[in-house]
Amino acid sequence: MRDDALKENGQCWKRFCAPFRNVRGGSMILVTTRCSEVTEGVRTMEPIILDGLKGDVFWNFFKLCVFGDGRSEIDPELERIGRSILPKLKGSPLAAKTLGRMLSRDLQASHWNSILESELWELRQEEADIFPALQLSYMHLPFYLKRCFAFCSVYPKDYKF
Repeated sequence: MRDDALKENGQCWKRFCAPFRNVRGGSMILVTTRCSEVTEGVRTMEPIILDGLKGDVFWNFFKLCVFGDGRSEIDPELERIGRSILPKLKGSPLAAKTLGRMLSRDLQASHWNSILESELWELRQEEADIFPALQLSYMHLPFYLKRCFAFCSVYPKDYKF
């Protein structure tokens, strides 16, 4: 299984899959991606398009990410703001989990409103792009974790330690 393959790996995928073309029947590689260009490069069958989580299922998942499972009631103002944030997450469990954890550190309505009204949501993005949610979570990381990211950024992509 290869999870969340990116389009920049398209040519690499062709080389990666080459040895598997002549394996016994029943063997398979499962690839998940948010990029339709990847499916063109590695496709041997029609892709199965999965929609994001919707409605109450998505809200309940998001609420669990923010509050855990020990809280039955939440502040009505936080619920209103949280439900306004949900459409921006495009049904993505990864975005909900990432942003939910960040919001759980500060349960003030003013903090939640600052996330809801962030200009990052206005960035041009594909329909399934969750980059603004991930960038917002980075911006709200504690300083010591930002330093870890900065340190790792000096290494080239795919650098082997």
